[in-house]
Amino acid sequence: MRYFTVPTTFTPEFIDQLGDLNREFADSGGQVAEIYGSFQEGVFNSARPAKYLPAVSREQFQRHVAQAREKGIAFNYLFNAPSYSNLEYTHEGRTELAALLQFLVDAGVASVTVAVPYLVEIISSTFPQLEVVTSTIGYVGAVAGINQYREAGAARVVCLL
Repeated sequence: MRYFTVPTTFTPEFIDQLGDLNREFADSGGQVAEIYGSFQEGVFNSARPAKYLPAVSREQFQRHVAQAREKGIAFNYLFNAPSYSNLEYTHEGRTELAALLQFLVDAGVASVTVAVPYLVEIISSTFPQLEVVTSTIGYVGAVAGINQYREAGAARVVCLL
């Protein structure tokens, strides 16, 4: 079986369309198993510029994750910026990160994609219920890099080829 991960638009219609596709192609050997996205605003978000991300409230986010789960589709939150200006090393940054991670867990998010090895350690040790995925932005292209992220707690590593 091939599993696909696709970016979300944060609309209910999009989830319905993915559910329809999964039903239509149930016997094809491929399924959309996961969607990904992040908030437009906030310190800990994705590498994509905010102007290209849909604006979504926390309530909309929670409904979207729940709707996807009802269709058998997991949600992966992106923490894949290559740098957070070292905020992850400050008390204020760690507090904000912990609050966001708790919100994501409470919302039903299944995994997070991360590009900074230290964040992999933080997330995998404090929120073990979240699967940690290493982003391609982490520039893992060799066994040493794979091992670094795996030792930090990553469950999946997306490699550059």
